[in-house]
Amino acid sequence: MAPRDREAREQALSTLALMRREKLSLKDAAKRTDVSPRTVLQYVRDGLRRSGGNYYAKPSDRISRSLNFLTDEGIISIDVRGSSALPSQDWTKRKRLRYGSSRRGIGSFATL
Repeated sequence: MAPRDREAREQALSTLALMRREKLSLKDAAKRTDVSPRTVLQYVRDGLRRSGGNYYAKPSDRISRSLNFLTDEGIISIDVRGSSALPSQDWTKRKRLRYGSSRRGIGSFATL
C-alpha cells in the first residue's frame, strides 16, 4: 500500500474510533477529524451502518488492523482482524461483569 493510501486508511480508522467513542454520525466525525466522508467510506464501510440517511458506527467490525507492541527486541507489529481484538478503554467494566466487583478472579491476570 502506498504511503498516501496508508495514511488515508489510518485517518479513516481514527474517524471510525471517534464515531464509536462519542456516538457521532459519519458527517460529524469526519468534520472533527478533517477527513472526507468519502475517504472513510472507502476504507471502513464494513464498520458502518446506515440509518435515516446518516452513517453510524457498528458496535464492532472485522476490518484488519496492525497493532504495534514494544518488546525487548524492539517494536513488533501484529495483524489482527476485528475491533474486538483491540485494547479497550472499558476493559475494567467488562472484567467486573465477568468476575463481579470483588477482586476474585484477578489472580489469573497477575501471571500474564
